[in-house]
Amino acid sequence: MPVSARALVALVASAAISAAAAARPRDHDYGPDYVDYEPLVEDKSNARESRAARGGARSSPLGDDRNARAPSSAPGAFAPSTAPSPGPSSDDASAFAPDAPDEATLRAFEAERARVASAPVVRRYAAATMRSMDDSEYRPGDWLLGRATYFDAPASWKRAFAPHAFGDLHGNGCGFVNKHEGLESNADFPFPLDAVAAVADFDSRLFEGACGSCFEIRCVTGPVLWSYDQDDRVRYTDPPGFFERAPNATDTTGRAVPKRNAESFDGVEAEYARCWNTSRSLFVTVVDKCPCEYFYEQRVCCGPMPHFDLSYYAHEKLAHPIQGKIMIQFRPVACGSRAPVDARLGAAARMETRAVGSEDGVLSRADRSGQRVARVGGSRKDGSRKDERRRPVVVFENGPAPGWLLGAYGDRFLTVFARGRGVGGGNATCVTVRPGGRLLARCERCEDRLKPFAGNDGRVVTFWINVTKPHARESRIEASSAPPPQPCVDMTLSLSPPLYLGVSKTGAFDFRVGAAPEELACGTKTRFFYCAGRVVVPLAALPCGGAAAEDANSVYVELGRGAEGEHEICLDDMRIESIG
Repeated sequence: MPVSARALVALVASAAISAAAAARPRDHDYGPDYVDYEPLVEDKSNARESRAARGGARSSPLGDDRNARAPSSAPGAFAPSTAPSPGPSSDDASAFAPDAPDEATLRAFEAERARVASAPVVRRYAAATMRSMDDSEYRPGDWLLGRATYFDAPASWKRAFAPHAFGDLHGNGCGFVNKHEGLESNADFPFPLDAVAAVADFDSRLFEGACGSCFEIRCVTGPVLWSYDQDDRVRYTDPPGFFERAPNATDTTGRAVPKRNAESFDGVEAEYARCWNTSRSLFVTVVDKCPCEYFYEQRVCCGPMPHFDLSYYAHEKLAHPIQGKIMIQFRPVACGSRAPVDARLGAAARMETRAVGSEDGVLSRADRSGQRVARVGGSRKDGSRKDERRRPVVVFENGPAPGWLLGAYGDRFLTVFARGRGVGGGNATCVTVRPGGRLLARCERCEDRLKPFAGNDGRVVTFWINVTKPHARESRIEASSAPPPQPCVDMTLSLSPPLYLGVSKTGAFDFRVGAAPEELACGTKTRFFYCAGRVVVPLAALPCGGAAAEDANSVYVELGRGAEGEHEICLDDMRIESIG
């Protein structure tokens, strides 16, 4: 393949760097002369694409999960300092609680149950409880009304209420699962089981960039509603419900439901949820999606009420799981600080960045490629703060950043939070792929408002990468495994595995048509030669600009088909920003 003299000089010079120096991350400026193109054609002959990458949200159970309970002991942040662990415990087939509570605990449970059961019935919600983000009174940080169901459950719970399909956390639509040879289970799920949720896809302000983003949620005692009309209650129409089938079923802590989850309103029974503690809130990370159009229409996910699908283990902290639907209040938060953000700003607020078309700027034709940039008051924002001009959108930082789902193609192993493999000994996201395989990150529906790749002529993708050619591996990859041998240094042409950076628009599997939408490339994927350190790829090198950049929502790193066998690719500190 042709390589310019400038590229050849750089590559030969890099080979002279000592192995010790090469092992340290270094900054590398990417020169457009280092470009070699390979057609954007997906090798589908025998690629093993994950169920999550195909959009397999709300998957049916594939057997016992063997995880009765996994309490969260760490904040629900998107990028923990160490890889989070679900901490699975054994499942007791004869009970819903893995450990029988002692007498004192039983007395406390009974007192709590009696208190909740004897509380006055809520007939109508106060105006403040009914708040939505469309209300003129809404202010950032206000609690918003929503509804919740749950998915997944201990194996014993699934058996007791079969054939109801609860799904599994590890089969999530965000691609958050540590993959290995063989079937995955909840032991491969990289987040605490009791601090995660899915979000409905009907409202783009909540669904845009939902994967990995964070919300604070608390329970609301009262009738379950379909909409903001307080008379539009969910009728209790499907007896025998869970209560009729197992009224004494206990959750994983040993608690029984306080009371039948129904009340009569004007002679009609409606579903009614009773919370354990309405002042207690949970912080959850979004790991899945609740599609309105699945193999059938899922009404709860179709609006107009915001809807979350909590994990069973999060749900039971708020209310007993016999109550399959509950009312909640929620607010979006920044994952790291847990500070509330403006729900109306969608992904930009939850991802702590700024949308190109945000309320502090409008899109105007400006640069030489015809790409739109933010203008305020008719002038370009060159006088704004540096971070506003750069408009950084973080993709990986100590693991996947809020807003991005993972899609691995042609892969055999994937570790979402690989301990000690990232910048400064932090986490990286590592995938082992065969030639032609890739690791892709997609910001769902971010082409609508956030537009992460839109900006000016100086927009770049900058990231830290380490590529290794692994030896034979165990059948299971551990998050804390040491880096395999044969580390990559700045390679000469004869040794460098072909690596490509690409930007495109991709979409989730469409259950109505039975296929995912066609991938639309932004420019052509471009080759880079550095595989141990920092890489900076200008979008102009692809070239990716104009309307195609505005419409792009995905970025990927691919191992070229010319590589010799499998390689492991670890990514960290990836961001899209403007440097010009």
